[in-house]
Amino acid sequence: PTAPRHSSHRLVWRTSPAGHPGCANASAPLTSPIEAEAEAAGGARPQFSWDAFTEYDAAARLLLEPIGVRVLDVRPMTALRPDAHTQMQYRRYPSGALTEPDCLHLALPGVPDAWNALLLSRLGACEASGSRLG
Repeated sequence: PTAPRHSSHRLVWRTSPAGHPGCANASAPLTSPIEAEAEAAGGARPQFSWDAFTEYDAAARLLLEPIGVRVLDVRPMTALRPDAHTQMQYRRYPSGALTEPDCLHLALPGVPDAWNALLLSRLGACEASGSRLG
């Protein structure tokens, strides 16, 4: 199957960034992708399958790009922000049990706003050039 040649519709797949193990200890952005890779490798959380997200995104790209769907890869920029999660501290339930920090979901305003800016920039460039989302 192929995408219609004259469609005014745009479909974009946003990649799924993995969580940051140990985000409760993060107080600032990481400074390089190498640092982000080392951090991710050092604290993988197998119960959440974060390590599989790259494979899932690769499969989606393989299936979707041939039919005209563009991929917005937010993983590299998000990997640098272990300090940007919604719940970065342990909390106590009324029962006394402790919650784990949420090291997957991101706070707003924050990193997802940068994803939106990237998407809007790509859409604007596409509109200006008269081409498909590129």
